[in-house]
Amino acid sequence: MQPASAEAESPRAAFAAWGGFVLALGARAYLTVVATLLVLATAPTVFGLSSVVINGDSMTPVIGVGDVVVAVPYDPADPVPMGYVVGFAAPAGSARSGMMMHRVVGTNPDGSLVTAGDGNADVDSAPLDRTAIQTVGLLLVRGVGLPAYWASAGDYLKVVGWLALTAVAVAVELAGLRCVPGRRAIIAPGERAGGVTAAGVTAGATVLALLAAGPAVPAEASASFMARTSSPGNSWTYPAPNPAARLEFVTQPGNSTGGIALARQPVVRLLDAAGNPTSATRNITLSLVGGSGTLACAENPLATRSGVAGFKDCAVDKTGTYQLVASAASLPQVRSNPFQITVGPAARLVFTSVPDTTLQTMAFATQPALRIVDTGGNLTASTAQVTLSLTGSPSGVKLTCTQNPRAASAGVVSFAGCAIDTGGSYTLTAKASGLPDAKSPAFLITSPPPLVCTNYNEWYATFSWTPTPREPTTYTLYVNGIKVRATGADGWNSYVQLSPDNVPVSQFPAGKATVDVRQVISGGVEKPIGTGTVILGTAGQRTYLCG
Repeated sequence: MQPASAEAESPRAAFAAWGGFVLALGARAYLTVVATLLVLATAPTVFGLSSVVINGDSMTPVIGVGDVVVAVPYDPADPVPMGYVVGFAAPAGSARSGMMMHRVVGTNPDGSLVTAGDGNADVDSAPLDRTAIQTVGLLLVRGVGLPAYWASAGDYLKVVGWLALTAVAVAVELAGLRCVPGRRAIIAPGERAGGVTAAGVTAGATVLALLAAGPAVPAEASASFMARTSSPGNSWTYPAPNPAARLEFVTQPGNSTGGIALARQPVVRLLDAAGNPTSATRNITLSLVGGSGTLACAENPLATRSGVAGFKDCAVDKTGTYQLVASAASLPQVRSNPFQITVGPAARLVFTSVPDTTLQTMAFATQPALRIVDTGGNLTASTAQVTLSLTGSPSGVKLTCTQNPRAASAGVVSFAGCAIDTGGSYTLTAKASGLPDAKSPAFLITSPPPLVCTNYNEWYATFSWTPTPREPTTYTLYVNGIKVRATGADGWNSYVQLSPDNVPVSQFPAGKATVDVRQVISGGVEKPIGTGTVILGTAGQRTYLCG
């Protein structure tokens, strides 16, 4: 049985115990909420995101003073973030410099953007270029930046009050909690309190650490830059988009040269029935009208983002005047303003003719010709020197031309008199300073057929071939590459004869010799007829034996 004094104190002790329990529970909840909000506001910065504290009321009631906006970086090449909250530097005319966080609500005819605060009846007075957008809002954390805002505004009494409240919560957590293995972290009334819980230390330490490294405070434009009236009905997530009714070119395509990306890349957006931008989603396709060119883009068709399709790397190859046609399912097509594609600088060599199969030493029936063109394949006015060479030819094989290298005239270079002295398969390579090499398709150079050699006696050797021309024809005869008189070729027959008259001992040494017969055709060009060999004797009366 307990003493009377203990019984009298029991209600007060119970009240105190329950009061301490509630106080400890409140401190724990307060520290947990603050720590969680601080983590949400600051942790994303580890992954390249940014956190800013809002210190103006132009976005109320969606975003209030002291709220933290976590934002992702914006790439100007991305579509316009229509309907999203974006961050940008306050333009000239603002009361203060720094970061603005307003919503993109429309575009101007020149392609600039219209922004507005959700709490303002009027849009911002200064247009915004899309390249000025720095970030796009991703996450809203309520109220966690109030202490930072109070400090920046010089309201130190509130800062001290908040710090005192936080210090009390930490002290309660540290003094009134203990870790009991297998039991609750917060000690209920009737249990002895003593020691410190790990959860309490963690929560308090988290709050203190995050306070020391809180997000930076941006500046907010003042009323001199925008109106300050209420505009109900706004929300952080933006309203559901109106159905798309038609298309509009926000950015008209710019002029360019053949094959080079347009100076201004086309941007197309969706409009609702009233002509207002909508963030609906559609696949938009661009096509080309006018001229003979082909349109190429990095992606076409392209799905809209927030109702806008910003095309990239669009180029047209051939010169001319063009328009782009934008289309999407169930919507009327829309045409862009006209734009010009002109000839660009010299970019590459292109073979326009290559040799056919030809007999060796004969000039090619089809002489090589090239054009110097721009990236889109349009003929330039280049006068560059172009050199032809053989690719992968056997050692000793020669390419001869009337003139090599040869200067282009208005982008065109035509070679003449080109021939190869040895049979085989060949490829020509064209070179010009500052341009990549161009290679022709492969072609054949054939060797002349063998001549038929006949010895009527050892003092003569007769070489014949078919067909017989049966009309006046001129032939030339070469022995060991030396031109000699073609005895027996009277213009109506198809044979030549070797004898001391045309192959004397004094000029040609004994041993095996090559024989080459050619027909003289128009322009004095010699066409190979055939080749053979003969063995030249050394006797006083020279002998000739088919070899």
